[in-house]
Amino acid sequence: MGWVDNVIESYPRRRKNMPCRNDFPEPSAEEIRCSYEKLFLHDSTLAEIFCQTMQEIEQVSEGLARSGRINFTLMDRMPSRARKWWNEHKERDRQRIEAEMAAARKEASREAALAKLTPYERKLLGL
Repeated sequence: MGWVDNVIESYPRRRKNMPCRNDFPEPSAEEIRCSYEKLFLHDSTLAEIFCQTMQEIEQVSEGLARSGRINFTLMDRMPSRARKWWNEHKERDRQRIEAEMAAARKEASREAALAKLTPYERKLLGL
């Protein structure tokens, strides 16, 4: 069960005895999942802010732990859903960086190979 499923389970359901009137239908599990995924995936402002905050907390925490000022990391004290999101986010970042580096290596190899071609060979290849 992923972190989005945990959010869906903990999503507060409307009470039937609320004094205000709400004629909107209750959101489905899929609608809740989509709204949270939009908020917390890589391309959202909220995810960017949360990522920067978690990076700072992690760096400060590790520094304090290395210096002996604390014998735990602040990440250990984070809510489990936040830790899970952070670990998944870092893994997605690692995969994205690897893919970008592979694409850059491929492009560099292509450029190196093209540099070896004579003008005649380039013309034959339509380059």
